[in-house]
Amino acid sequence: MTLEQAKAVVPNAIRPLKPSHLADGSEELLRLEDVTLMKKHFYASFYFNDGKLTQVTLSLKKGHNFHSVMLVFDSLVQALPSKIWT
Repeated sequence: MTLEQAKAVVPNAIRPLKPSHLADGSEELLRLEDVTLMKKHFYASFYFNDGKLTQVTLSLKKGHNFHSVMLVFDSLVQALPSKIWT
């Protein structure tokens, strides 16, 4: 998916003021500031390399300890495949 295609699919996404980068050189070119999944609030970062989407990362908003983050992660691992494949 290109940047333009991603913008069309996720029109509320914005370009971050300070984009982050991944080790492979991918750059965060889009961000959704408030994604709600399983009653938890995240932001989503969309990373691109060579004009193509390479990764989407969900990050919990501040205020969570390690244990609560792991519980949310385990719940997402169980819930997301059923949403993707059904």
